[in-house]
Amino acid sequence: MVTKSITLSTWQENDSMLLLNQGEVNSRDIIVNFEDTDGNLELKDRQVTFYVQKPDGTTIFNNCSVDSSQNTASFTITSQIVSVSGVLDCEFQIFDNNNSLLKVNGLKLIVKPNKDFSEAIESTSEFNALTEAINSISKTVLFSNSYGSQGTITLSDDVKNYSYVEIFYRQDASEFNSVKIENPNEKNVALENIQYYSDKLYMRASVAILNENTLTWESGSYGYKVISSTGTISGSAINMFYVTKIIGYQT
Repeated sequence: MVTKSITLSTWQENDSMLLLNQGEVNSRDIIVNFEDTDGNLELKDRQVTFYVQKPDGTTIFNNCSVDSSQNTASFTITSQIVSVSGVLDCEFQIFDNNNSLLKVNGLKLIVKPNKDFSEAIESTSEFNALTEAINSISKTVLFSNSYGSQGTITLSDDVKNYSYVEIFYRQDASEFNSVKIENPNEKNVALENIQYYSDKLYMRASVAILNENTLTWESGSYGYKVISSTGTISGSAINMFYVTKIIGYQT
C-alpha cells in the first residue's frame, strides 16, 4: 500500500492530477486536506463522500474516512475506479450536521492502460523459465540521484561493457518514465513525455547521448510544446527532464 497526500482549495480553482495504473487493486490511499481562507477546513462532525466519473460514464462514490484531529479525509483507490483507462473527473461532497453541502472539484485521476499478464503466469509453467532468465542477467547501477540531473553525468563504468542500459527519468514530481537502449555506446537516446490535460496536449522531448562513461545532452534537441483545443501552439526550447538512474545489464 502506498499513500499520497494532496491539498484542495474550497475557494480557488483546483488543478490536481494523480497518475494511476489500470488493474490495480486497493494499493493506493489518498489523503486530502481541504484548504479554507484561514487554514485547513475543520472536518469535525462532517461527512465526506468521494465521487468519480469513469470514461465509460459510470459514476462511483465512496465514503471517506475522516480524521477530525488532522482535518483530513482519506479514501482507497479501488479496483472499480481503475477498471477503465482514461481521465476521471472527481468531486468531494462535504455535509455537516445542518445538512449543508460543500462541493470541492478539480482533482483528476489519469488511469494508464495496462495489459494483464496474470492469467498467462498462472496457466503456464513458462513463468519459472522467465524468472530464471531474469535472474541470469547481471545488472549494475551506473548512476543514481533521487532528485535527478540535467547536466553531464559521469557513469561508474563504460557502457561498452553492457548489452543494454536503462535510463530512468522524471518530468516533475509525479511523471516518471524509462527507456532501454541495446548496444548503448555512441547512441542518441530520445526521452519523451506526452500528456493530455485540461483540453491541452503537452509534448516534451529531449535527446541524450551515451558515450563510454558519460551521458550528455544534445544541444538544441530539447524543448516542449503545448497545443490547446483551439489549435494555439506555445512552447520553449528548454530541457524538461531529469535523469534519476542509469542501470547497465550484462546478458
